[in-house]
Amino acid sequence: MAATGGTEQELRLEVGNLYLLRNTYFYNDSLQEGYVERVTLKAYKLRLQKTDGTWYIEWMNKSFFEQRYVIDEHLGKLTTAPPLQQEMITINDPTHLSNMMDFSEKCPVCDGDGQVPDDRITSGKSTCPKCLGSGRVWK
Repeated sequence: MAATGGTEQELRLEVGNLYLLRNTYFYNDSLQEGYVERVTLKAYKLRLQKTDGTWYIEWMNKSFFEQRYVIDEHLGKLTTAPPLQQEMITINDPTHLSNMMDFSEKCPVCDGDGQVPDDRITSGKSTCPKCLGSGRVWK
């Protein structure tokens, strides 16, 4: 495994842990956080953080990892993996106001379709001026 560069104990990637990784391939030694999802005999499955704060998954061969990365610091063990950009976070709280009441209703002009008949356009329909194409209006 990659060493920290000192005489201290060598750090190893373990599932469920978050690490500060230094990419030595670039001249500026860029740093990024990495969460270990899986360790196999030949590879690591990592969630790596981009500079904009979002996370992505990458499978990386162990020999490639050892050539390019150094584990600078163990940041801790996480109970859940960092969310990926496409993962939606939902709140299932029955006391939450939006779950109890719906403040919109079907548009009375387009009847919820979002479009109204229009003879001036070749398609024969245009966006509803009341709901702006959503099919819903505020109560």
